[in-house]
Amino acid sequence: MLDKCPVEPFTTAGCIQSLFFVSNPGPDVFLVLRVEKVLQGEFEASTDPYFKAQMKPKEREKYLAEVGNSCKRLGKFTQPFGVGLLPLFDESGKPLLGAAGDQPVTIPLVRMNGGDHSDQHICQTLPKFINEKERQRLKVYPGTCTLSINCKPPETLAGRLTPSLKAIKPAASDPKALVIREVEEFHDVYTNLVPQTEFVHHLYIQPQVLNFASYSGSSSARNLIMEIKLAVTDDPKTDGLKVFYGRSNEPQFVSSVTTSVIYHNKKPSLCDEFKIALPFFPTPQHHLIFIVSHVICAAKKKKKDEVVTVSSKPYSSLFFSFFS
Repeated sequence: MLDKCPVEPFTTAGCIQSLFFVSNPGPDVFLVLRVEKVLQGEFEASTDPYFKAQMKPKEREKYLAEVGNSCKRLGKFTQPFGVGLLPLFDESGKPLLGAAGDQPVTIPLVRMNGGDHSDQHICQTLPKFINEKERQRLKVYPGTCTLSINCKPPETLAGRLTPSLKAIKPAASDPKALVIREVEEFHDVYTNLVPQTEFVHHLYIQPQVLNFASYSGSSSARNLIMEIKLAVTDDPKTDGLKVFYGRSNEPQFVSSVTTSVIYHNKKPSLCDEFKIALPFFPTPQHHLIFIVSHVICAAKKKKKDEVVTVSSKPYSSLFFSFFS
């Protein structure tokens, strides 16, 4: 279905190799894999076909047509699909994987109840992932995700990019080689003091919950998204600055970002995290703008030669200046 969904040309945002620094290894450190899909509608109904070993030809064609239509209309919106968890260290802090070199590992993907991929829900489900008997009660997708893990000193890796996308020597000998993106680690300011060798000016935003449970307007407010942008004004209609780091199917930097959709939920718990490269010289005119909207998922009937576009109805806007 990827050919029916608009995808940007490959950029550093689509890098498939990452470098993680873990200052405090231990049994509580997990690799969390969140997988999303193009927004279709009701979570269970849109994911049930993945659990069917065989589908009748007509049933399969119908489902593929529905997915293709969703990719055309709703390709820029996503909804949760599955979660995978992988423990990385034992009780003594030694790596469980990759200590002897590249080690392929398969991570099963689990369908979470209601598509809730929030940190709180994942932590509540974590004991079931660890316990093999409890894991059998989870709804596991037939497919899997395979990764290759290797524990290496960072200076031995060629073609690295810092969290600010700055190249680090040694460079890759092959100009077509895949780059390796470093993932920024949040240090404990009291125990993990390290010298700063690079100017880092990032802001991370992680929306937690949208609550429209008491909303009683004339229109619906169930397929909620939050759009976030940084602008040199407080006008929500203005275009944002291209300062947000793009996702895997987006350019390197984008002017705005949106959260995923928890279908027909007026109080969704969100799991998105966004990273901003802040301006070097911020002013009081720089505003973060948050726009909450409802996405219309149902396809409308169209007349001949009529183009149907996807619309979203904004309900509220919030903006504030955080520079003085």
